Amino acid sequence: MTKKPILMLIVTMVSGLISTASAFAYSAQITYSDGYVSASESGTLIVSSYNDDGTLANVSMSELSANEPVAVDANEGDTIMLWDSADNMTPLSEKYVVSEEDLGDGIIHLNGTSIDATGVAGVTVSGTTVTITEAGDYTIEGTLSDGQIVVETATKSDVVTLNLDNVSVTSSTGNALNATKGEVTLSNVSGSTSSFISTYETDTDTGVGIYSKNDLTIKGADANTKIIAQSTAGNGIRCKADLEIGTGDLEVSAGNNGIKGDESVKITKKAGNITVTAVGDAIKTDAIDSDTLELDTNSSYAPKGTVTINGGTLNLTSQTGDGIQADYGVIIANSPSITINSQTEGIKANTTSADAWYYTDETQAETATVEGYVEIKGGYINITSGEDGIKGADYVNVTDGDITIVSALDGIQSGVDYTDSDGNTAYTNGDINISGGTFDITTNGGASGSATENSAKGIKAVDAIIISGGDFNINSYDDAIHSNYTVDITGGNFEIATSDDGVHADYYLTMGTEGGTDDDYTMNISTSYEALEGSVIAYLSGTTTLYATDDGINAAGDYEENGTYHETTSTSSSGSQTQPSFGGGGRPGNPGGGNGGPNQGMDDSSDYGMLYIKGGMLYLVANGDGLDSNGSILMSDGTVVVNGTTQGGNGVFDKGDASGSYFKVTGGTLIGFGTTDMQDNPTVSGQGYLSTTTSLTKGTLKNIKLNSSTYLGIIPEITLSRAMLFVTTPEMTSGSGSVYSGSVSYSDTDKVLGRTNNNTWYGIYKK
Repeated sequence: MTKKPILMLIVTMVSGLISTASAFAYSAQITYSDGYVSASESGTLIVSSYNDDGTLANVSMSELSANEPVAVDANEGDTIMLWDSADNMTPLSEKYVVSEEDLGDGIIHLNGTSIDATGVAGVTVSGTTVTITEAGDYTIEGTLSDGQIVVETATKSDVVTLNLDNVSVTSSTGNALNATKGEVTLSNVSGSTSSFISTYETDTDTGVGIYSKNDLTIKGADANTKIIAQSTAGNGIRCKADLEIGTGDLEVSAGNNGIKGDESVKITKKAGNITVTAVGDAIKTDAIDSDTLELDTNSSYAPKGTVTINGGTLNLTSQTGDGIQADYGVIIANSPSITINSQTEGIKANTTSADAWYYTDETQAETATVEGYVEIKGGYINITSGEDGIKGADYVNVTDGDITIVSALDGIQSGVDYTDSDGNTAYTNGDINISGGTFDITTNGGASGSATENSAKGIKAVDAIIISGGDFNINSYDDAIHSNYTVDITGGNFEIATSDDGVHADYYLTMGTEGGTDDDYTMNISTSYEALEGSVIAYLSGTTTLYATDDGINAAGDYEENGTYHETTSTSSSGSQTQPSFGGGGRPGNPGGGNGGPNQGMDDSSDYGMLYIKGGMLYLVANGDGLDSNGSILMSDGTVVVNGTTQGGNGVFDKGDASGSYFKVTGGTLIGFGTTDMQDNPTVSGQGYLSTTTSLTKGTLKNIKLNSSTYLGIIPEITLSRAMLFVTTPEMTSGSGSVYSGSVSYSDTDKVLGRTNNNTWYGIYKK
């Protein structure tokens, strides 16, 4: 007999058979649970469904082996019977009528010490562990006092969404949520707070609050939700692939790292309040296995391990580690609010060196180095750190943002040393490029901080520092802005206080742009040891006020003497940035302190150094030399006022002692007054000049007559009974100016350069 006739016969006879089945002796028992039927004997399973009027709607049949459950699609009121497969006329079991309780409500119920998943397909329950085995959406509610939610689907690409309705899971034996296979989304339903807590202390990777081996998304249905992840000894959240955090609040506490996504951590614009308290790093990526860095056939590597923050209000605390630590990159954009309190770095992007292998044949290629970077494009960032505030191994780029840093070591730092494949010390690129943003940076207690053997600079780079915009308030124990190579400042507003150098470059220091204006940038260095220092200094435009306990400007270091003016570029993810500089040989030594703390009085004593003044406005007060170069000084334009010095053994101007060193003025306005010790006036060509000795009284006007109709008013910040006074301006086209004893009245519109302090103007007028 074929299946079709059997089924037709059953359909026509089923009502009668069921009604007369009581005449048979039943030998089998059937059970129905969670959508599965199991029987004590083998046979033909018949499921009958009915219309609302009680008439037969459908009959389905399937072969059933003894004690092997079969999934059954049944509704409330359906009947289930087991029949003898041999004759299909003998019932082996009583009829079973499916009830509402049999079907369940489609929800996984956590009941403290038990789990009810009745009627939920794709789920198995064992004690206090519920395991999701199939892709799909699942709703979970309730509390597990000691158990686990496990996701283990057939393939790692299966997508599982867990809709959490006030779920609370605690595990003393492992991960509270343990997703070993499948891509998981935790979606908290509106108004819910759900928590995953592991108290397991044996292993940091198996004592995790929320764990996923594959991609993990954590979010809420709306902003009125909260997910809590806690771990006594392990990570709060651990994802070994890509981790995304979306809508709603997130609270994490961990005995190891707080939030760890090996390949990436992404916090979206819709994220809410994210609070992390961790013994280790608060947020971390760890994508690069130090033993297996893979290259493609072109010997290139596109590393993973990026932290991206586009929104949310983050409060990150690390007791022993970093606030944010990435194997590769940290990107902060849009308008997140981030507060970091860390024992080591606030934000850090690593450098990793590892043996590299080709994808195709797994042969070793070389030792490769992956250099991390930090990009900040917006947001509010407040960092308190026990070491550096922001550290990018390759580069740090800032285009926008409101950034406050209080650090024990450097505020913003780029470039690190590492051991190359030959065992030698090498350096990463180490650039810093800032084009916008607001910065408030304090390092090691500021200019009045206590001594340290470590570097505590405001902004520090191994290679190029390029600043074209932004507002800066830097109070640093060590140099405020420092590069082991070049500094190029073309824009921005700066307030600087430091116990060492204001702006320092081991090689080229460029202030402004050639042909620029006095408004290109403003800089006020209120206190420093030496205000501007570099091997070759080009002052081209902008307005700067400097105060120094030693030299105001010091050009000293190793470079190729009389190098030619040229352009160099610094490359970052934003493209190539052109910076003016002056020719020369390799990288120089390190005048005035390098990687360590302030190195006052240890300046390079070589005969090299070059100071160019080609525009802009510069006002300085120095207790040491005013303008100082171990080599030569050349001024062709601009306005410079040197107000000081008072110390013996220093000069207002000081060129190098070597044969061939010079100080030449071919244009611009240069005014210098101070002690007559070490008087070293420049050679002037193309305009007149005045050189005299005269008494100076602090705050008292001294008039200089430049020509028949032009006067210069000088109000000094010093008092000297015998001082040198030097003036040269383009108005003095012939002959020399003179000290003028007559009365000249000046107005605020006549002010040229200087500063107001305690309602007293110090500087110069021109009328």
